[in-house]
Amino acid sequence: MRIALVAPRWKNGNSYPPLGLAYLAASVIKSAPGIDIRIFDFNLDSTADTEQNAAEIQRCAPDIVGMTSMTNVYKEAVSLAREIKKVCDAKIVFGGPHPSLFPEETLSEECVDYVIAGEGERAFSALVTALKDGGGELSTVKGLYYKDAGRVMKNEPCELVADLDELPLPARDLFELDKYPLKTRAGKVIATIMSSRGCPFHCTYCFKGLFGKSYRQRSAQNIVDEISGIVNRFNITDIYFIDDIFMLNIERVKSICNMLIEKGMKISFRCLARVDKVSADLLELMKRAGCIEIHYGIESGNQEILNGIKKGIS
Repeated sequence: MRIALVAPRWKNGNSYPPLGLAYLAASVIKSAPGIDIRIFDFNLDSTADTEQNAAEIQRCAPDIVGMTSMTNVYKEAVSLAREIKKVCDAKIVFGGPHPSLFPEETLSEECVDYVIAGEGERAFSALVTALKDGGGELSTVKGLYYKDAGRVMKNEPCELVADLDELPLPARDLFELDKYPLKTRAGKVIATIMSSRGCPFHCTYCFKGLFGKSYRQRSAQNIVDEISGIVNRFNITDIYFIDDIFMLNIERVKSICNMLIEKGMKISFRCLARVDKVSADLLELMKRAGCIEIHYGIESGNQEILNGIKKGIS
């Protein structure tokens, strides 16, 4: 069986490797060894059109095409799925933020065979196993929407992964990391890491339909192990933690920093944080561990607006 995981082209490109697809790939590789799986990120070549992208998928001869879609690329994703259906007989699975919010609308597209709502690692792996076994029992795949004799079938939701350490590390070897624009000012490749999922805060503008409201975090050891692998396997020493709220659990951040210092790891890292989750002592420790940049969620300089969006800061 061959699987193509696809990141559709953004209008103005996307500098970040689609880490979610690398997690899907790693989960499939772990649960169903021997499957040929590839990732196609069409943001790396802005000159190719939709038909050319579909032709590249065709050359892979996939049995399953998994397509991730945010709202800003949904139309492009559907257009690409239609072109893929014209040139190869693959089952097309949509997942990601937009399909999770509008699963039945997404499934109404003739070119879409399945939709996975919510976190996709377990659901996609279960779907692959069912299809690999010759059309196994689809009704048991949690989080799956599918068609049966023209009717939309909705399975029970997929539970959030409680222990993120159980997930295999993303299959970065399926990326061409050096081709991504996400680089330091000196031109060095930056690797992205997601160390947590979910957020317990209530900002009104935030979509939580994918990772939920419960904050789940990977252990400090698991994160440091991933960083060590990135350094040793890919020779990358610049890291960007892309989770929404890396610094919610201060003790975990301290543990990560202390481990990095104890191991003598010469890395640089960046992260995102709320302005009410830092202190001078913490920032000093983070700097010693290699932190060079923090992106704060300031949102507004107007207190009325901050109150209106329930940001919870002054």
